[in-house]
Amino acid sequence: EQLLINTDVSLLNTGAATHFHVQTGTTSAIDISMCSPDVVSDLSWRVLDDLHGSDHYPIIVQEINAEPVAREPKFIFKRANWKLFTQETATDNTNEDFSCQDNLEIFNTLIINAAINNIPMSSGKSTRIRVPWWTDDCTRVNRERKRALRRYQQTGLIADKITYNRMRAIAQFTKNNARGNSWKQYISSLNSTTPMTKIWARIRKMSGKYKQYQSPCIMHNNTLVTEEGEVANILAQHY
Repeated sequence: EQLLINTDVSLLNTGAATHFHVQTGTTSAIDISMCSPDVVSDLSWRVLDDLHGSDHYPIIVQEINAEPVAREPKFIFKRANWKLFTQETATDNTNEDFSCQDNLEIFNTLIINAAINNIPMSSGKSTRIRVPWWTDDCTRVNRERKRALRRYQQTGLIADKITYNRMRAIAQFTKNNARGNSWKQYISSLNSTTPMTKIWARIRKMSGKYKQYQSPCIMHNNTLVTEEGEVANILAQHY
């Protein structure tokens, strides 16, 4: 504790146990990970579950990069070929001999296949880095700044250059103001019981640093299930 107080270092530990005492079966957090305050928001700290034959749990320290967060691909409806979509879905494939559930699945398959064939989908990749302080005003002034830049690049006029410089300054001021207000609002919500892990997680998000989380998966009947709907159904049946 005195080391952290007297020196310019930051603690990475989250409070998770790092040592297993074999004789007593108890755990403790005796392994300390420290770094410079300049990089503390760029690092993540976690402990592995397996001791790997030791009495100390392995500690993983990783760098967190500000990268765009992947999203689920979505249909781009404004580019859809609705004429072909209507033609492919006009056929009645229902059967009176089938159950209601079977006919519903046939109908769903018909709609989904027609959509895949005639409605383009986004790649799911995003070039934008998400930050929690971004507002509608930030979007508006950013759009106006880009519009002013394109106009100045097309005309080269001094008046358009002045307009662009003004819009660039307004956009920067608006984003700085939004970032400051978001941080002040978050600071006001802190108290003496707020865990440091949550505070550092917020700081990383303010910088656009997010952890990439994989979709949930589960082992069922010796088969790895990764489709989210199937995973949810298995869990619902179990519980």
